[in-house]
Amino acid sequence: MSKENTTFDGLTANDATFFEDFERNEKTRDSKPSVWRRMMGIFTFASVMILLYFSYQADVNYAINSTASAISNKFLQTAPEEPAVPAPIIKVFEIQPELKADKTSNTSVVYENQQLSNGLSASFSSPKHAEYDGAFLTLNFTNSDNETQNVNVVEVYIDGHPVWRSSTPFGKPGFTTISSTTKDISKYLTLLEEKHSKFSVKVLEGSADNVNFSLAVTTTSSGKAKSAKHTPITVDSLFTPAGQADKLIPLTKSKNVAFELSKEGKFQIELPRFNGKTSSAKLELFASTSKEEVDYFKKDDAPLRLLNIFINDQYISTISPKATLYHPGSIDASDNFVPVADFGNFVGFTYEVDLVNALPLLWSGRTTLEVQVVSPVNDVDTAPVGSIDPHPKPILKDENQIPVDSWFVSGNIFLWEHKAIVSSKGKIIEAVAEESVSGVYSKSPSYSPWAPSRKSEVVSDKISSNQSSIIKFSLKDNSTLSFIINQNLTISNVLTKSERSSKKTVGNPYAPGGIAETTNLELVLTNHQKVKFEFLNATSSETLLTVESSVSFPLTSSGKKTTQEGKDDKTTLNANIDTKIKKKVNGKAVHELTVSESLLNNQYVGTISNLKYKTEKFKKSLQVIKGHVIDDTL
Repeated sequence: MSKENTTFDGLTANDATFFEDFERNEKTRDSKPSVWRRMMGIFTFASVMILLYFSYQADVNYAINSTASAISNKFLQTAPEEPAVPAPIIKVFEIQPELKADKTSNTSVVYENQQLSNGLSASFSSPKHAEYDGAFLTLNFTNSDNETQNVNVVEVYIDGHPVWRSSTPFGKPGFTTISSTTKDISKYLTLLEEKHSKFSVKVLEGSADNVNFSLAVTTTSSGKAKSAKHTPITVDSLFTPAGQADKLIPLTKSKNVAFELSKEGKFQIELPRFNGKTSSAKLELFASTSKEEVDYFKKDDAPLRLLNIFINDQYISTISPKATLYHPGSIDASDNFVPVADFGNFVGFTYEVDLVNALPLLWSGRTTLEVQVVSPVNDVDTAPVGSIDPHPKPILKDENQIPVDSWFVSGNIFLWEHKAIVSSKGKIIEAVAEESVSGVYSKSPSYSPWAPSRKSEVVSDKISSNQSSIIKFSLKDNSTLSFIINQNLTISNVLTKSERSSKKTVGNPYAPGGIAETTNLELVLTNHQKVKFEFLNATSSETLLTVESSVSFPLTSSGKKTTQEGKDDKTTLNANIDTKIKKKVNGKAVHELTVSESLLNNQYVGTISNLKYKTEKFKKSLQVIKGHVIDDTL
């Protein structure tokens, strides 16, 4: 693939005028960070190479090619003219498939090159053509951040419903960094069908003083008649609907902002009674970029963290969070800067939980949804070996909760209704959830200051949940449909950390620089998650539909640091992660995604990053050496 035709997030390499405009419009900053600050930037980048469990945007029928490119150009050519000193422009992008609008589209600009500020709102009028059945947002950022400011975490709302949690491109002193990203919001189309909608933007984290942004809505049409929706009635149309949801329930505080768990202490919200026509409901929570989520696995206290979900004290599911979006401490002007965002950084993604087994509760009346941050193991370094009981125990509400410093929770519940249904009722007939935990910590005794010191930690957590419900639908033709729904969830997390330090003389041990200390760090985090649904005919017990989803990855990270007074630190860092997401329907694979990321950094080669992204229809690999994209292959 030639450089001329390369397209990243809707911005093509031919957009020379686009870059020239920005080079005329930004101020140059210069800074020289300390070696330690550089190291913190490197290690933070490695730490975020862990991907969260996220909901894949499946069956996308459209995307953005030339349309998004034109939108990007329109947005980003209105900066102030002739600043004193131009700042070079760096495009920071995220690997994702190139998508195309199907037939017709209509684009409306909501914000155009405005300074980012918390609570900024704007009105939106629905397009005149009413036959659209798809939509996407295009979000552009211009970041003139300095090295001390963190990446901003931003949420976009439509009529109080959060629709996108994204982040600004990370900065490089003396440069302006830009990004242009698109997101499919077809499930949110109900929010755009009102004559007038209100968009708003909330800054969850970071400083927005030096950030401008633009946002546009593009509606598309596949040419398929909407009247065909929901017919005929099948087990698939009942329980695995795709596309636009009929109703959305925002999961936010009363003023339509995300819950900040460090202040509220918990996420708790009252849900309205679900309509009896509701046949499918899915909860989606946005992943966050706060350091609490990114760095928790580095800590000795609560090194594994989980999000337990309850409805009326009934256990529903567990989310196993991993580091997701990029969250640097400080960025310097060295070769450590990488102009490629980790997957999910800009486009964002969500944790998805299917609530089909909880429908009997949700139909019966108002309910209370609660999300709790828990840790199955606390202060593992103070626990004697073998003191943690590995036997399975039930997962109960309000157990193992931990305080958090920074954790934002928001999202939506999507409801799909079926026109053929008059009323529904059901009962939960089985609900068993157990967890087994083990943890071992060891530390070598210190006989002398010259003796090597060692410490290691191994923590594992396993969750097994089985739930069954019986559901009965009464239809307009006076017939009934009854189903038994079985759900099996398994989650396994294993974290291994080890550290070894040693000293040696490199001259006179009593003179400055006469002693060199070397520290080796190893970290391995493995995660496996699998959920399986079986839909059976309640009368014959015949299996009508099975749906399986799984996520797995190993993360490995190894580092070596040598310090010697009077000399620069010598460091080496390797980090790798291979994530696989699979989905099967009736035993047949319908989707598979693999994302591979690796990083190598030392004083000899600088920073080398490799990224690979592969789905059924899209494959891309990328190599970045010392901040420059070397290999870009489709």
